[in-house]
Amino acid sequence: MFKVVAALLSVGVLLASPVIEADDRAEAKRHFEAGVALINAENFSAAAVAFENALRLYPTRMVLFNLANCYWALQRYGEALDTIVRLEREFGDKLGRELEEEVRVFRDRVENLVGRLVVTVEPAGATISVDGRRVGVSPLAEALVLGPGDYEVEVSLTGYATLRRAVRVDPRGVAEVSFELERAKGRIRVSTETAGARVLLDGVEVGIAPLDESIAAEPGTRVVRLELEGYEPLERKVEVEAEQQAALFLSMVKSSGRRPARGDAVDPGAKEAGRGAGPWRFVGLGLTLAAGATTGVFYGLAGKRAGEFEDARDEWNAAREQGLAVAGEAAWSEMDAAKGDTERFGKLGLGFGIATGVLAVTTVVLFVVGGSGESESDGPAVSAVPGGLSVSF
Repeated sequence: MFKVVAALLSVGVLLASPVIEADDRAEAKRHFEAGVALINAENFSAAAVAFENALRLYPTRMVLFNLANCYWALQRYGEALDTIVRLEREFGDKLGRELEEEVRVFRDRVENLVGRLVVTVEPAGATISVDGRRVGVSPLAEALVLGPGDYEVEVSLTGYATLRRAVRVDPRGVAEVSFELERAKGRIRVSTETAGARVLLDGVEVGIAPLDESIAAEPGTRVVRLELEGYEPLERKVEVEAEQQAALFLSMVKSSGRRPARGDAVDPGAKEAGRGAGPWRFVGLGLTLAAGATTGVFYGLAGKRAGEFEDARDEWNAAREQGLAVAGEAAWSEMDAAKGDTERFGKLGLGFGIATGVLAVTTVVLFVVGGSGESESDGPAVSAVPGGLSVSF
């Protein structure tokens, strides 16, 4: 068949050339002639591109016919049939007897090979792709014309989960595939140090902590709740976005108990534990204060050296403008030293700041432990309650 095509292509140059006058037509002619040369070299893929360019600039009957033959050679039968149908629609009364017969034979041959694929999608506006090539937006005006074989149909729409289906198209057959898109969900990763806690999403239990994977959730404001006997229930709201993951780290607090009244029995073990923690509370408090003071010192030094860096940079700029090489070199050295000191003091300040936080938390825990086991004669008692600490006398 390719020999027949090549002969017709050569005739096509003569038929198209007399009507090509404007710049676009001249450019279309160059693409057309390139396509003829590529067909003769049996480079059908490149020839198809050349004819597509010519068709975009100036459609002619021979451009369409030659492009259809290239698609045939590339086994892109659906596109070949679409192109022939367009040729008949736009140039049916101008084909001439010889070309009209060739078109009829060509169409019959392609019709025996292709099948049709009907794609329906809810909701409308979804992008439809077949084997990675975009073919339109739902709803499609008509069935897709495809060569026989297996295809993957993909449907995507912003805010909805992308769906894919495999479908087989048979020669002269009609295949159908339907999609009902669902709103895309987000996910919530819930972390807690309290193992065994029930995890509820919008009032529905979804697992027991620790969870192995994140929780799928509808977009919007969701409520996550943790429940465990002996602990105060903990509830948090979280905003969930489609195809995004939110993270929650939840720390549960033990249920607060009643302080023993006068005459109540006190667990000796708890009392001893409280007394044992007593001295360490004050050690922790002292270390926290010392670390906090050290943090302030290092951040103060970092700020001082940052100011000296700015002064040295001003001196360097002035020396550069005045051409003072020696002064500029000295200012540059001071800038370099000040910058290094600023970074070093800043890192030390950050390190001591973190240490201060850790010590502060440890000290609070020691006060809580120490307060929970002391009797009324031992002074004030400190205990953890939801939202902070409770001090009893």
